[in-house]
Amino acid sequence: MLDYWVVAGALDDVRIVADSPAGLVEGRSDGCIASRVAGFWDHGGGPSADTQLPSTGMILIVSLGPKMRVATSSVNEDRTVRSFVAGLQLGPATTEHDGDQEGIQVDLTPLAARAIFGVPLHELSNRCIDLDDLVGARIDRLVDELRDAKSWTRRFEVVDRELRRAIAAGPSPAPESRWLYEQLMVGADEGRLGRLVEQTGRSHRHLAAQFKRDVGLAPKAFARLVRFRRAVRLLRAQAPLARASVDAGYYDQAHFTREFQSIGGTTPGRMRTAASGAPEVQFVQDDDGARFYG
Repeated sequence: MLDYWVVAGALDDVRIVADSPAGLVEGRSDGCIASRVAGFWDHGGGPSADTQLPSTGMILIVSLGPKMRVATSSVNEDRTVRSFVAGLQLGPATTEHDGDQEGIQVDLTPLAARAIFGVPLHELSNRCIDLDDLVGARIDRLVDELRDAKSWTRRFEVVDRELRRAIAAGPSPAPESRWLYEQLMVGADEGRLGRLVEQTGRSHRHLAAQFKRDVGLAPKAFARLVRFRRAVRLLRAQAPLARASVDAGYYDQAHFTREFQSIGGTTPGRMRTAASGAPEVQFVQDDDGARFYG
C-alpha cells in the first residue's frame, strides 16, 4: 500500500499540484451532512485493488480521473464507474483502478443522501450508482468547475455548495425516520426500540417502510450494520476479542464471529491483526458519522 500524505489544518496553503504522487487532503465537513470530506490523488502508483468494509454512511465519489471498477459482494454486482454513490450494504466491496485517480470523497449521512438524491434510498442499497444516472449533466458541470479550481479548499467549497443546494431542493426525511436513525446510531437495543416505537402510535410496518425509504435498509438490518461498525472501531483500537464482542453488543462469541464474517468478509481475529500493523488511510475510507442531518 502506498504511503499517503495526509494534510490537515491550513488547507488554503494546499495546492492541487503536490510533491507526493499519492495523497489525501482532509476537508472540514459539516457532520450533519457528512462525517468526512477528503480530496485524494494517486498518479503513477500502479494498479490497485482494495476491499472496503460496509459503512453506516453512503460513500459519494466525485472523480476527476479515469473510471474504476467497483464490485459489491452483497448482490454480486460489478460495475465500471467514474463519479458514483455507493448505497448502504451488508457486505464488503472491492475497488480496482489502474493507478491514476483524483477526486473528492464525501461520506454522507443517509438522511442527507435522501434529500440530495431525492430517490427512495432502498433503491440504492447494495448498489454502486453512476452519478450520470442520478443527477445527469449536473455532475459534468461540477467536475469541470472542480478541475478549474486552484486549491483543494476551493474544491471543498464547491462541493459543499452543491450539496447544500441539493438538500434545500430535495425531500425531507420523515421525523420518525430521523428519530429512529438517531436511536440506532447511539446503540439502542431492540427491546428498548420496541417500547419507543409503540410510544409513537405508529405501526412497526409503517415506521420500517419509512425508514427503508429514508435510510436505505430496514431498521434491524441497519442495527446490524451499526453493531458491526462499533466492533470494527474496537478491533482497530486493539481491544481483546471477548471485550469487543460484549462492548459491540453481540450475544456471544459465536454470534460475533458469524456476523463479522457475514458483513465484513473476514474474522474478528484477522481484522484485529491487520489493524495492528496497517495504515488506516485507504483510497475509499469507511468512516462513520456521529451527527445527523435534520
